[in-house]
Amino acid sequence: MAKLSVVVITKNEEDNIEQCLESVKWADEVIVVDSFSTDKTVEIAKQYTKKIFLNDNSKCINLNKNLGIEKATNEWILVLDADEVVPPGLKAEIKEILRRDDKRFDGYSVIRECNFLGKWMRHGGWYEYEPKMVRKGKGSYPKGLHDALKIEGKVGYLKNSLLHYNYKSVSEWINKMDFYTALEANEMEEKGLKFNVARAFYFPIAVFFRQYFSKVGFKDGFHGFTAAVFAAFYEFVKHTKLWEKQKSRSRHLQ
Repeated sequence: MAKLSVVVITKNEEDNIEQCLESVKWADEVIVVDSFSTDKTVEIAKQYTKKIFLNDNSKCINLNKNLGIEKATNEWILVLDADEVVPPGLKAEIKEILRRDDKRFDGYSVIRECNFLGKWMRHGGWYEYEPKMVRKGKGSYPKGLHDALKIEGKVGYLKNSLLHYNYKSVSEWINKMDFYTALEANEMEEKGLKFNVARAFYFPIAVFFRQYFSKVGFKDGFHGFTAAVFAAFYEFVKHTKLWEKQKSRSRHLQ
């Protein structure tokens, strides 16, 4: 029977981490990579594992995911965010994969059931497969902020879903939006992108139409509409932050 390492990345997740770690305490190894939390995240994590590593990931969140993958010692690795939970059905399915140790696959994708403001979303791009489990040495995360796990080899698909408690409140969404759009603005600048007014108008509109109409987010009712509006606003803010950064730098050079 193969063994499983679970990697969880954290940053001020005291409200989520216990539920996450409780759902994977059956794993052979649990690794927490924390980005210097200032709340009780690490204190809570210590109740579940001694393998806690501190590392700043303020410029690239995927750095800590890759660090956790490097630290893992078992054949299989499951990578989670602190607001994700492995329910009993998915646990049983993963344990069966470990029991068989099927050599046909080098990784697995799983559907993430996303809870947005108290509703389990089924449309708008919120209910899709994402690679989360990989054989040791067969995958890593790219540098991009929202880049998914890249698996080298054949990918299987799990039948049971992973639960993702995205945003419990509008305030939480606003706080995370502020954090992530700053990272994305930095990423855009590092790629050499210059602020463009046309893009700042076009992309938010395109994001809304894709999420609300193309991916039928309207089927999730007002939650679907809110999610699409938020996604569009997120896109606008990240372009505005790029404009702000470049305008400030230009002023200082004058």
